[in-house]
Amino acid sequence: MFSTLHYIVTFYTFVTLMKKQSITSLLIILLLYKMKNMILLLMLFANSFLPIFVFAQKTTKEKFWGVENTIDKVIKDHCSNDSIGISILIAKKGTIFYKKAFGKSNIELNTLVSSQTVFEIGSITKQFTALAILKLVQEGKINLKDDLKKYFPNFNTGNYSITIEHLLSHTSGITDDVKEFDDNISQLKNYSKNQLISLFKNISLKFEPGTQFSYSNPSYLLLESIIEQVSNQSFCNYLRTNFFEPLQMKNTFIENSFAIIPNKAEGYERDSTGKILKCRPDYINNNGAGGIATTVDDYYKWHTAVFNYKIVSKELLDKATMPYLLKNGEPVNYGFGFEIHDAFGIPIIHHGGRNFGYNACEIYNPKEDVLVLILNNQSMTDFLSLGTILTHIASGKRYNFKEAKVNEKILDKYTGTYKWNDVTDQKVTITKQNGKLFFKDSYSPQRSLMRFNNDTTFFFYDYGFMMTNTFLQDKTGKIIGFNVKGNGENFNAKKIE
Repeated sequence: MFSTLHYIVTFYTFVTLMKKQSITSLLIILLLYKMKNMILLLMLFANSFLPIFVFAQKTTKEKFWGVENTIDKVIKDHCSNDSIGISILIAKKGTIFYKKAFGKSNIELNTLVSSQTVFEIGSITKQFTALAILKLVQEGKINLKDDLKKYFPNFNTGNYSITIEHLLSHTSGITDDVKEFDDNISQLKNYSKNQLISLFKNISLKFEPGTQFSYSNPSYLLLESIIEQVSNQSFCNYLRTNFFEPLQMKNTFIENSFAIIPNKAEGYERDSTGKILKCRPDYINNNGAGGIATTVDDYYKWHTAVFNYKIVSKELLDKATMPYLLKNGEPVNYGFGFEIHDAFGIPIIHHGGRNFGYNACEIYNPKEDVLVLILNNQSMTDFLSLGTILTHIASGKRYNFKEAKVNEKILDKYTGTYKWNDVTDQKVTITKQNGKLFFKDSYSPQRSLMRFNNDTTFFFYDYGFMMTNTFLQDKTGKIIGFNVKGNGENFNAKKIE
């Protein structure tokens, strides 16, 4: 028995080390075989087998991390050479496996973006505001069913009750279209929160609270003020002392756009010709809706704490990250500070953010524990589609979408000028080039390639692809406009030319 085992071990070790081309080890085997030293042979056998096991583990890991080249290519294909600056972080199962920065943080000074570059994150701030509210709920200081009049007795709610959860879920009916915000934006930077609230507190609600979804930045200004009333701290100090400092988020700030912030990227936009311009930081004092500036590393600290229930309990976080239900039981694609969608077969919790000169996108796939974060210093760029593609790659999924081929005669019918029904001066132009349709909104210098699900419905890779866009025609087949539907919203654009 011993002799048989002796020969087997010797033979296997010999073959293994031959593959490794180890002459010294082969000589040792021959010597040990001659001496019939079984113990030493077994040790050498284990030593020869272990590297194969370790190498196999390394190969598996390298295969997992090997998506880097694919990600680089996708980013290069998606971003133009003059996309200013961009910082990207991708993490999976608690490990950052992709973190790169591209472009300029300041064009004038020719400084490059790094992972330590600070960007404004716009409306991603809303999740911080929402979780601050939920933290106060957890402490018994606020109730989600509290009436808004408890905190703002003179607010005009008609004959309705607006609750905290209505504010959090954008179902309050409080309008986001405040004319004074557009007409007096250069003056509003000097307004206090109470002065800003006075601009919309007497405007009639758009609908009965809880019956529809309509994105509302003023609702988050009200939440900011409620946090201050309940905590007896300024909103900025509350976030610092409860979130930023405990999580060691040393490169995260909640300041107005005129504050001096170390390593902060300059913000840029484009004029109507596409020329890059430094963005003038007109600032409205609405920190609760979009006031945070941070880095990819700091945001990852925040994300990790949130989804490990270090900020609020699982029960409360589930409320924040699940679709809110309207009074009729219909879900909207929004919770409390988070959007919730199915992105071509992958469940995602996400939010975008856009301030003057900045754009941000964060996407989380909770099923695979994958986070994609993109920060950028150009306001007229949208990275939702790029983030979704990267989420698919990092999740080990194929990005499955079959684009329909539409007859050019049908495409010709769609070209022309359209006018948004709810915005008096904003138009959309659809043009055809090389058999493809391009969509351009009058507010943006950029064109977006339209991609079709079928002959009448389309979406974009650049933005808004979560919405269903459908061309409308009359009984004669004449195109009269298109409809945009999704996330609780439903509106039309009318064809005028």
